[in-house]
Amino acid sequence: TILEEAINYPDCPLMIKSILANIYKKNQDYGKAVRVWEKVYATGDSYQKEYALRQMEIIRNLMFQERAAEN
Repeated sequence: TILEEAINYPDCPLMIKSILANIYKKNQDYGKAVRVWEKVYATGDSYQKEYALRQMEIIRNLMFQERAAEN
């Protein structure tokens, strides 16, 4: 998609990365969501880094709950 291509550009706004990460999360594509949040963390300011960390923790919890439900 266009958003997937856009996040590879160094000047891609963090808002675009965040939107894509949230789309992945909503679609339960947690691996891709975490990878995008990692990009936000790598390029963001302290607030954005903290937000990215929180989002990755939320996603990890969702992944854990999903796996627990399968068993």
